[in-house]
Amino acid sequence: MPFSEAPPLPQGAGYGILVGVGALFAVFIVFTLRVSLNYLGERANKSEMFMVANRAVGVGLTASAVFSSWMWANETLYGAVVGYNFGMSGPFWFAAGLSFHIALMTVVGIQVKLKVPNGHTLLEIIKFRYGVPGHIVYMVFCLINNILSCSTMILAAAGAISAITGMHAAAASMLIPVGVILYTAAGGLKATFLTDYVHTTVALILLMYFCIGILTNEHIGGVYGLYEKVLAYSDNADHYIKGNYQGSLLTFKSQGGALFSICHNIANLGLVIMDTAFWQKSMAAGLKATVPGYMIGSVLIFCVPWALGTISGLGARVLEESGVIDPISAHALDVGNVFPIVTHALLGKGASVGIVLMLFMSVTSTVSAEMIAVSSIISFDIFRTYIKPNASDRVLIFVSHAGVVFFGLLSGAIAVAFYFGGIDLNWMSYFLGIAITPGVFPVILTILWKRQSRLAAIVSPILGLATGLGVWLGTAQVYFGEISVKSTGAPLPNVWGNIATLMSSLLFSVIITLVRPEDFDWLIFHNISKVNEDDESLQDPEAIGENLTSSSFVSDSDSPSKNEASKVIVNHDITSSENDSEHDSDHRDQTKQTLNSSTHSLSSVDYHVAVVNEAATSNGLFQPRLVIPEHLSPFRKFLYYIGWDTTHTDYSSHPLGADSIPIMLYWYKVAKIFAVVICLITWIVWPFSLYRHYIFSKSFFSGWVIVGIIWVFLAFVFVVIFPLYDGRKSLFRVYDGLRTDWKKWRHRKGVQTEGKE
Repeated sequence: MPFSEAPPLPQGAGYGILVGVGALFAVFIVFTLRVSLNYLGERANKSEMFMVANRAVGVGLTASAVFSSWMWANETLYGAVVGYNFGMSGPFWFAAGLSFHIALMTVVGIQVKLKVPNGHTLLEIIKFRYGVPGHIVYMVFCLINNILSCSTMILAAAGAISAITGMHAAAASMLIPVGVILYTAAGGLKATFLTDYVHTTVALILLMYFCIGILTNEHIGGVYGLYEKVLAYSDNADHYIKGNYQGSLLTFKSQGGALFSICHNIANLGLVIMDTAFWQKSMAAGLKATVPGYMIGSVLIFCVPWALGTISGLGARVLEESGVIDPISAHALDVGNVFPIVTHALLGKGASVGIVLMLFMSVTSTVSAEMIAVSSIISFDIFRTYIKPNASDRVLIFVSHAGVVFFGLLSGAIAVAFYFGGIDLNWMSYFLGIAITPGVFPVILTILWKRQSRLAAIVSPILGLATGLGVWLGTAQVYFGEISVKSTGAPLPNVWGNIATLMSSLLFSVIITLVRPEDFDWLIFHNISKVNEDDESLQDPEAIGENLTSSSFVSDSDSPSKNEASKVIVNHDITSSENDSEHDSDHRDQTKQTLNSSTHSLSSVDYHVAVVNEAATSNGLFQPRLVIPEHLSPFRKFLYYIGWDTTHTDYSSHPLGADSIPIMLYWYKVAKIFAVVICLITWIVWPFSLYRHYIFSKSFFSGWVIVGIIWVFLAFVFVVIFPLYDGRKSLFRVYDGLRTDWKKWRHRKGVQTEGKE
């Protein structure tokens, strides 16, 4: 038992929060959706709204959603564990493993806006470029990512809730997804944006309270008191931290922290790039909101493990030494119970209720986005692609709802299996990257490198996974003489396994591509259309081109004209290169004529599927060989061959309109600079300037902790207060609508009263 006495809260508190708060949010979402329909015209029973929120989410709500998507329960729980284990470096490395990956997604996200403006899911893009084999391969990898990440979150939260309330971890694992299922199925992606905001608001308020409450408690003594107590603790030879400089907790030079950072950073690359939820939120953001929203989220997410992990992790060491808490067991560390133990000891039962609530908020906000992502895979990438291509919008919504329910229950069941199988949060934190990162670089190159071949994209992640698993198991056998849960959960085998998985897939992709590169035409992606609604306008053939690119919540500046839409959706040539073979050219010409001649008889869903299937599957596994222009110099030929020097893509007929191109190119430049700066600061300049023979001084330690706390308050301002300002027009519209309806209701009530008299 992680607590010295009985669990601080009764089982009823756990059940009450998991069931009651989940039901409360479901009611809240139903009410919010009703208000959105009446006063904002948003309809969550349409696929475009359910899956990509009509691509019109503002900067503030995007930042809040990104922040919430990365504010896992693991960050509050395991951030304290690495602070306890490694000292000052642990929480920093945890935070650094969150920030850059979101910065990288800003680059990918704006490129998706430019190249795939009407995309719905990552897998839709994959199928369009690599055909059915690629689609199936990446579907498996994305589902592995979603299932493992979601189950890990549930496992972490369930373990802590079980320790605090005494309810069985299996029961908590199955109940956590239930409330999320209710409101996610009701509102789709827009519901996750709204609940993300509410969850983040509550969680950040509690986070500020916990940081200040723990730090100012008499047993800690403020910033200076914490420093002096940790310094005295480290001076005791019995508390020597192996791998740390002088065995101290107050140094950044920690071998264990460095090994953890490698596994953590690699795993988080997979959790972002291979997570279709991040792609959908990027697609859902407005044109001018994608990059700034993700930038805000990238900078601010740093505060969660940095501040709380440092204070509670070091605080646990101090409380052990003073006898306030019993020594924390290895099991309690593995399941992430450092933070709950410290908080209960210092702040009492009320704080324990707050922890359960914060964990519930953190895990449900992330799980809701995962549910939408997986339901999109089930409805779009499985059902509509392989089972019923002509499925109507109503059918797709029904399948999406079923997918939400299925994935929620499956994630809970897998978390239960992990629990009974002895797989804990510590084991998953080290292993996760091996399973989920083999597709990272091939996916990034799908959007950024037109030369990546279909064969390379399909084969490289499979080879990368096999390489990583082999290295992981082999090193576990070499280092420990056995393959067991304990040996495979050790840091070194996982470090080598993570590196092998990630880097070998990149190496395989580049080598296979350079043997026979492609010349992919980015404009082919523009043939992906929006899913249309089941309205009468579909019966008018002349309206099809307009409907395919219209959305009630895309601003005028973001919407194409009818002529541009028709030109891109109906008449755009779907050939990818002038160098295709004669057979492929004839086949593509025939395909284009068939599509053009049949447009008037197809619904938008039929047409969308026809275009995707024909464009993606008209060629075999090997694409036509790249033909290099003869007039180029040898060096220019080399650059052309690798895709560095290629023909400029003409985006004049972009579905979002020609005026949107300069905006997207500007934000792309900003995103690249931002990603490089964040990488340099968080991975090189900041950590390696401290990774030396240095023990933190009192003033430096104080500044470190205080800045971390200030960062938490800044996060509250930007992801809680700013979205209210950013969405003020919609809020005023809702307010005016409610006030008008209230006056009408009172007027009718008065008239009825007078009539009775």
